[in-house]
Amino acid sequence: MDHSYSAGDISRIVTWGTDRQVVYVSVIEREEMVEELKASDQSEAQLPHYMTLSDALALAQFEDTKPHVQLISEKDDVRVVLFSFKAGQRLRDHHTSHCIIVQSVQGDLVFSTSDCTARLRPGMVLQLDAHVVHGVVAQTDAIMLLMML
Repeated sequence: MDHSYSAGDISRIVTWGTDRQVVYVSVIEREEMVEELKASDQSEAQLPHYMTLSDALALAQFEDTKPHVQLISEKDDVRVVLFSFKAGQRLRDHHTSHCIIVQSVQGDLVFSTSDCTARLRPGMVLQLDAHVVHGVVAQTDAIMLLMML
C-alpha cells in the first residue's frame, strides 16, 4: 500500500483510544471527509468520548513574528500540538522528556539534532526519542503536528 501523500491530501487527523498505548493516526482526503460528514450529518459533538476529530488545516493560524502553537488534543498521557510556521520561522533547539512524533501536514520543514538533519515534506512522519535536543526551521509556510507520547 502506498503511504505517500501530497499537500492537498492531508487534512484530517483522527486519534482515538483510552489506553496510552493505543494511538491511531489516519490521513484522509479533505474532500472525502467533508462529503462523508455532510452525508452522515455527523458533527464532532456526536463523537464518542474516546475519539477526538480535528481538522489541522482549518485550525492552522499564522503569526508574523513567531510560530503559532495550539494544543488540539490531550487525553491520558498523549498530547497533540499544532504548529503553524511562516517561511523562515523556527523552534530553537530544545528537548522534551517525552518521545515525540512529528508530522509535516503542509509545507517543508528541516528537523535537526546535533548530529542529523532531516527534511520533512507533507505526509512525512518522524519519531524522536525523549531527551534528544532538536530544532525545527520552516523552509516554506508550513503546518506541523507534534504528538507527545
